[in-house]
Amino acid sequence: MKTIKYIKGDLVRDAEKDFDVIGHGCNCWCTMGAGIALGVKRKWRRAYDADTATAYGDADKLGTYSSWNNNDITILNLYTQWNYKGNSGIRADYAAIRDCMALIKEDFSGKKIGLPLV
Repeated sequence: MKTIKYIKGDLVRDAEKDFDVIGHGCNCWCTMGAGIALGVKRKWRRAYDADTATAYGDADKLGTYSSWNNNDITILNLYTQWNYKGNSGIRADYAAIRDCMALIKEDFSGKKIGLPLV
């Protein structure tokens, strides 16, 4: 039986000891300039390189991911928002989030997966 377990802590700091895979939301503009994405960019530069290897500003990335892995962890850059500028409320694309979750289930079933709560 699959279970969801909520852990209070720092996903980036604790990733390798707690999970096989972590995923975090990214925009389609290859910035990784704030939040969890910035922490990922700083800790695992090659995960950022995987992001920048994708098409810049391409809305077709929504609902997909790029990834990087080493022997300890797989990092998923989940394309869950297109726009990232301004204070225009919710920027997350819920259909893209749903599509990313379906891909994670398909591609990483049986792995310990960490996702940020907010």
